Amino acid sequence: MTAAARNRAWRKRETNGRRLLRVEIDEVGLTCALVDFGLLDLNHADDPAALTAATEQVLSLLSDTSRPADGVFDMLRARLCLQALRRKQAIN
Repeated sequence: MTAAARNRAWRKRETNGRRLLRVEIDEVGLTCALVDFGLLDLNHADDPAALTAATEQVLSLLSDTSRPADGVFDMLRARLCLQALRRKQAIN
């Protein structure tokens, strides 16, 4: 991709209120969480495209509280809150 094409894509995302993020994360932990939440089929856990799609779905669910999907949003929020509390207790 040329610099001009990257710049056009960046402007288009910015205009649409979207961001492209590079995130470093433990792949095994992410895969297990996505499978546990029912957002990734275990048979497709090694497929990078399936992993990306499931991760995008999680981020979409977390960022849009107006349409929680079948309790997945509530489950994600609860698990994230519990993890944060456990980390806080481990620090103290």
